[in-house]
Amino acid sequence: MARVFLLVLAIGLVPLVIGALVIQREAGRQHRRTLDRALAADAHSGTADLEAYFDRARSIALLTAENPVFGDFYRQHAKSMRGSRAFERVNQALADLQKLYPDALGEACFIDSAGFENARVVRGRHALPAELARHENVHPFFHPTFGVGVGKVFQAAPYLSPDMHVWVISNSTVVPMHVGSAQAIVHFEISVESLRRALARERGHHLLVVDRLTGAIVVDSERPQLGMHPLGHTDSRYFPLVGLEASNGLLTHDGLRMAYLRMPRGAANANNWVVVASSRARESDLIGLNRATLALLALLLVLVALPIAYRWGRLNKDLTEREHDLDQSQRRYRVLFEEAEAGRRLLAEQNDRLRHLDRMKDDFVASVSHELRTPLTSINGYVELLLEGDAGQVNEEQASFLGVIRRNGERLLRVVGDLLFAAELDARTVELERAPVDIAGLLVQAGQTARPFADERQIELVLEAETVPTVEGDAGRLGQVLDNLLSNALKFTPPGGRVTVRLFQAGDGVQVEVADTGMGISEGDQEHLFDRFFRTSEATSSAIQGTGLGLAIVASIVEAHGGSIGVASEVGFGTTFTIVLPVAKPAERAAA
Repeated sequence: MARVFLLVLAIGLVPLVIGALVIQREAGRQHRRTLDRALAADAHSGTADLEAYFDRARSIALLTAENPVFGDFYRQHAKSMRGSRAFERVNQALADLQKLYPDALGEACFIDSAGFENARVVRGRHALPAELARHENVHPFFHPTFGVGVGKVFQAAPYLSPDMHVWVISNSTVVPMHVGSAQAIVHFEISVESLRRALARERGHHLLVVDRLTGAIVVDSERPQLGMHPLGHTDSRYFPLVGLEASNGLLTHDGLRMAYLRMPRGAANANNWVVVASSRARESDLIGLNRATLALLALLLVLVALPIAYRWGRLNKDLTEREHDLDQSQRRYRVLFEEAEAGRRLLAEQNDRLRHLDRMKDDFVASVSHELRTPLTSINGYVELLLEGDAGQVNEEQASFLGVIRRNGERLLRVVGDLLFAAELDARTVELERAPVDIAGLLVQAGQTARPFADERQIELVLEAETVPTVEGDAGRLGQVLDNLLSNALKFTPPGGRVTVRLFQAGDGVQVEVADTGMGISEGDQEHLFDRFFRTSEATSSAIQGTGLGLAIVASIVEAHGGSIGVASEVGFGTTFTIVLPVAKPAERAAA
């Protein structure tokens, strides 16, 4: 009996040890392949994000440089710039440039070829003529920008901005001049911290931007860049990236597995960067034993099995059948394991693809909205100039036509604004400026704004407001909610109808009701009323204009304030929207 036990032990342990080594080796290879694919995908995603970030900056710079206020500045510019129309227009154009790149662009300048600063806007503030510098040609962006010529944007190496006190990357382009021989550039600065936030939104592996000439880390997705601190940091594990000739690849160094991808570099780019996605390399040991120990254990087991194998032929038929069953079980287990692993890989790839498509959708909406806002702003600006008579006196009929253009341009800008706000909601980058808010005051302002439209449509607008406590929230966003609900009620109410707004305290909250006597909403449409881009069948059949974003944005703002929104409606009898918002805490009401 003891010999049979030893024989079974030897026959069982030896295949298990060998099988464990084989499975470990195959699992290690598979994990390595999966990790390499994931790292390469993250490196490509990070590179694409940065390229899109800079492409958008280049597009905005080139569009801004084409603005005629810069080219005409020297023709219209008098000796004293203070209060001159050309000076104010240049400052406004620079301020509009900053609005196109929120939370990233802090300073914009208009500089001539002699280094004199004609205008500067820092975080929305216009510099006075006395504050303008006369020797901007000392900065690293200056001479290379004039070298690349008109129609290109020069991207300088990072430097510490003397005005904003943060690390920035300048983007500068030559203004196409049509009058005289003077040359000038439009220059603006993007913060390095905004690049880091763009990489951090990937939420994948650790992403970094490394200088290929020095090996220093310029941007680290996990380490914020503080203003007056040195740029980035160094890590010896990334030094092998210095001087790499390959444009992309994979390597392991000092326990770190990394995929790298060099960013395209030309004469208009002073940075030689490589984007890296990194992760800790997997250990090759099995249950804490290294390969030498496992090999010695396998050898000992083989030595134990050799004398017992001599009696192999004397084992009975039952032992042979059990061995056969064990072999079949191992085969079935391996097949099931491979099928499960293949299914897991397929699901992981599909999930990565869906996340990538979702990011592409958000980037597309945001990019298109940004690109639409620039020409629309320019169109509205030129219409204002025509109405003011800058291009000659306009008659009454021409002024009427220009008014139609201005109203439709403003409507398109509102649609673009809704699309951008919806994209910010998807990216969860909307931040509320919370403070005690007088909701009754907001309601009065919304009523004053809506009353001309109500009078035009002969609709009775009634405000019934009780004295209520202040609420805690963002006054601008809450005002947007009230304006949107009032606008919808007036649009969907026929002439001669009535819109009633009630404000009162309900329990621990403040309740606002917006009721109309309009066409109403069917029960089927009410289920999707707060879905993005959804429009009711009544609105479609009546050809009432809208994008289907308003109520979705309203619901998101109310929920962000910890409140709730509901609707009650009947076709042909009107609709009532109800909003409940929490009141401010006693300490906040006292402070207000």
